[in-house]
Amino acid sequence: MIVPGVMLVVLLAVLVFWYMSANVYERALHAAKDLCRREGWQLLDDSVSLKKISLGRGADGRIHVRRYYQFGYAQHQGERREKTVVMLGGDPIYQAEASGNVIQFPTTKR
Repeated sequence: MIVPGVMLVVLLAVLVFWYMSANVYERALHAAKDLCRREGWQLLDDSVSLKKISLGRGADGRIHVRRYYQFGYAQHQGERREKTVVMLGGDPIYQAEASGNVIQFPTTKR
C-alpha cells in the first residue's frame, strides 16, 4: 500500500521537474536570441541544447539546479560557432563579451 503512494510522489516530482525544465529551456532560448540580436549574429537551428545539469548555490544562499545550454550561431562570414548559456534556477547567470565562450547575464532577483 505504501509503495504505490511513494511511486505517485516520485512520478509527481518527475513531472514537476520536467515542467520547470521546459520553462527554463524557453528562457535560455530567449537569452540566446537576445544575445544574437544584440551582437548581430544569426542563431542557427533556432534552438539551444542542454549539455550539463548540476547543483549550484545562488546569491540568496539556496541551492538551485544549474543548467548549461549550448547554441550555435554564425557571424558575418557564416562560420558556425558555439556559446553556452548557464541558467541557475530559472535565470541566466553568465554574460561575457562576445569573445568569451560563456555568456554572463546580470543576476536578477525574482
